[in-house]
Amino acid sequence: MVHEAVISLFLLSVGSAVRVTKVELDNELSTQVQNEELPGAFNCTQRRHEFISLLSASLTPEQRMSKMSVLASEECGMRLNENVIKHRYDGFCQHSGKVFGLGMFKTGTSSLVEALNNLGYISTKETRAYFAGLGITTMDDEEVQATLARDHEKRENAAEFLDVTLSASDGPWLFLYPQMDQWYPGSKFILTLRGSTADVVNSDARMRLMKVIGNKTFEEVYQGQRRGTVPLSSYGFSIADFVILVSKRYELHNERVRSYFQGRESELLEIDLEAEAADPWRKLTDFLGCPIPSKPFPHSNSAKKGIRTEVIPANFVEALNWKQFDMITKDGKSILTPKDGVGEILIGGEPYVCTHCEGFKL
Repeated sequence: MVHEAVISLFLLSVGSAVRVTKVELDNELSTQVQNEELPGAFNCTQRRHEFISLLSASLTPEQRMSKMSVLASEECGMRLNENVIKHRYDGFCQHSGKVFGLGMFKTGTSSLVEALNNLGYISTKETRAYFAGLGITTMDDEEVQATLARDHEKRENAAEFLDVTLSASDGPWLFLYPQMDQWYPGSKFILTLRGSTADVVNSDARMRLMKVIGNKTFEEVYQGQRRGTVPLSSYGFSIADFVILVSKRYELHNERVRSYFQGRESELLEIDLEAEAADPWRKLTDFLGCPIPSKPFPHSNSAKKGIRTEVIPANFVEALNWKQFDMITKDGKSILTPKDGVGEILIGGEPYVCTHCEGFKL
């Protein structure tokens, strides 16, 4: 079920951002710098302009990297990348515009980036420094859009980077589809998916929680964290909180993307790369009008052989379905309580108590 009220509020909140052009961003930032409303911003702005201009300058790779290394600054949101950035598409596909990946983390985004590179849509994932300060685990549509609304430097930064790349994927770009759609008419968008929410949760858990989980079962970790004998994750929340956070972000993001592109299905491709394993190039090349490459489809960041694939059993993911809970405050604690008609939800024989509910915005 699409949560229409939530999605409508989100689309209304990004409406003003969608109508802002890159020229207006330039003018707005310039005015603020002149009025000294952004102390110290001018130095970063100068650095960024020069840094990005070098991406398309007529230089040898060695000259480009040498000059960029002088300007690179994590503080100003710039990092070096070995990929070549292009302005114009010169491949064999019929679609000559930009291509943007909107899939959530752990849905095959790395594989998509490599596949798009093979098709000539030069892309990169190493761009999170452009949005320094956003937490990779809690980053979602609302947080990124709110950041763009209040931080003119990051808005300008996003526009400049997207000007000089043919595609972008992963965070924070997967949350910027309203801006990318308005700034680059005629672009194509790809929503990568997994077979189930539990698949996404487990992939994310394997990457972020294994130091806490180790060889323990979900039940052992959950109960240990309740008793204080097993530490919380380095992000500050329990394994059960993690299930709800990742599930909610994945499902709600997909619903918002589908709602945004409703009636424009020819511009949005939904693809589960695992389900298309027999012929993964077919749907992608049909969508972009490309001949099928002779090289195998890339599969990046796949689980290594012998690695534990189900860290969190699917029945626990289903029991902790964020759509079934309301958040209340009881005895000074934030508690996710089952909605009317759902029935009592118990984990390990006790009601679930959320230690990080403020991050879920339920």
